[in-house]
Amino acid sequence: MVKFRRFIYVCIIVIGCGSIHPITTVEHTDLTEGTDGQRINVFPAPVVESVGWRNLSSAAVDDVDEEFQIAIYSDRKPFHLFRISNSKKNPGGSVLFWPFDGSSDSAVPEENMREYLSTICEEFERVGPYEYCLPKFNSNNNWENTYNNLIQRNIWTMPDGSAFESSTTNPDDGELWGMVFQVRKGMYFRTFSHENPDLYNGTSEALDVLSVAAQLRLIANNFVPPINYNTYAGVTNGLRGSEFIPCGVNETWRFDANLTELMTKKGMPTVTQQQDQLLFQVKVSGVLRDEWYSNRRTTGFTKIITPNEVSEVRVVSDTSCVTQ
Repeated sequence: MVKFRRFIYVCIIVIGCGSIHPITTVEHTDLTEGTDGQRINVFPAPVVESVGWRNLSSAAVDDVDEEFQIAIYSDRKPFHLFRISNSKKNPGGSVLFWPFDGSSDSAVPEENMREYLSTICEEFERVGPYEYCLPKFNSNNNWENTYNNLIQRNIWTMPDGSAFESSTTNPDDGELWGMVFQVRKGMYFRTFSHENPDLYNGTSEALDVLSVAAQLRLIANNFVPPINYNTYAGVTNGLRGSEFIPCGVNETWRFDANLTELMTKKGMPTVTQQQDQLLFQVKVSGVLRDEWYSNRRTTGFTKIITPNEVSEVRVVSDTSCVTQ
């Protein structure tokens, strides 16, 4: 009987050893030692603290079970910040943030974030070097599903971007975007980042990174759509899906309309020649929205303009805007 009890005890020990959490199998910080974990500089810590989220890198915070905080940034503002946890009471949240550079007073609609995001967010705040707002959602997010999908994509053990090789010799060619992760299990913390993960060679780990980005895009797609109706001038051939080169802005947008239809609606004479062989400088009114980070390099578009009215049209020889 004594031997049987000893056997049961040994089995319990072995089974316990087999339940080691994945985060402990990779490089991490054990916060029980009393030292805070190091954070990556570009992570918007002041925003996290301002909105009331917990500082996952702090050894003084001891009430975290499982939580992920992920910031996505690029060359174009605004940026996204997400929090996903296994908490039933408060499972997730999202923030739009951007560097405070005085552009809130800009007369350029797409540069003035308070105007650009006015229908997505109700209140805007400034903290440290950032401005931010809390986006409204169309419907309730399935945070539990997002959490489970991130677990399936090995977020606890996901390598840092330094472990991946780029599929191009010019990774800085095109739109820069990246993600900064902070993950926490109890008193275990780790942080890692990725730059231009869409350029990684196609390993399973690289696909995991892009799959996480795709999950976050689903959350962003649930934001209340923008109604930032404004007038924009630019050059396009007017075909749906073609380039729209905005005047005075170093970007390329996708023209999500048909110029001929807009001109007909306005009572303007339409073009009889092959439209795809011509360029038009136009002034159109409509809604502007951001292209998702990982799509900007593949499509070449940073934003999508959906006009429903045209007020000016002239034929031009190149994409340089003509000033009157």
